[in-house]
Amino acid sequence: MCFDGCSVTTIEKDPCESASCDGVASQRELFSQLAAVLDYPTEALADQIQSAREYLMERLPDTASLLDGLLAFFGEAPLCSVEELYTNTFDLSPVCSMDVGYHLFGEDYQRGLFMAQLRESLEEVGLDSEQELPDHLPVILRWLSEVYGSELHEDMVVECVLPAMRKMDESFVDSNNPYRAVLQAVAAVLKRDLNERGIDVPEVARVEVSPFEGYSGPHVGAMPGQNFRQKLLTLET
Repeated sequence: MCFDGCSVTTIEKDPCESASCDGVASQRELFSQLAAVLDYPTEALADQIQSAREYLMERLPDTASLLDGLLAFFGEAPLCSVEELYTNTFDLSPVCSMDVGYHLFGEDYQRGLFMAQLRESLEEVGLDSEQELPDHLPVILRWLSEVYGSELHEDMVVECVLPAMRKMDESFVDSNNPYRAVLQAVAAVLKRDLNERGIDVPEVARVEVSPFEGYSGPHVGAMPGQNFRQKLLTLET
């Protein structure tokens, strides 16, 4: 698959060179680990955060600390409180949705086309998105792990994922929400990976957060206005 704007077409995956295969495998695993951290929280969350943090320490040690706030919050609060935080952050406020296509196209029909093409690509690489929409960020991260190194991977991140994640970050009213820092870690990983591949992308904004000191509650953003209806990318039909 490849992208023209945010339109998906078929392309062969590039095989890694033998000298770089270990690094490719590590990066693919990091994408999968970060996807797990952004899944709906379970009792396994602490282990998932620790695992992702270990991978980050190997590649982006300055970014690993962005996961510490969620780990601390999980350690001090019952699972039900973490579930409530997750739901109020991502599920009850559309502006903070992790559905990438929503931030790109709003509720326009082009989002439906984008998701249909993405669902087809997910099936091609053997991934199941029945529990979530195909443009859900954790689903896309697992998909990026499968198509890593292809033109599809690069175009999806540059043209779709990072622009959507900038919208997500801008939506947070409470900068102490620990999930904001996790999203910033994901954006930093995606950007650094492309930079190392010689692809220049805009700087990812980062704010200082203290997720478990003074977190003021679940409200994280305002409802989206008409600007979210504006198309950031044009889907070729």
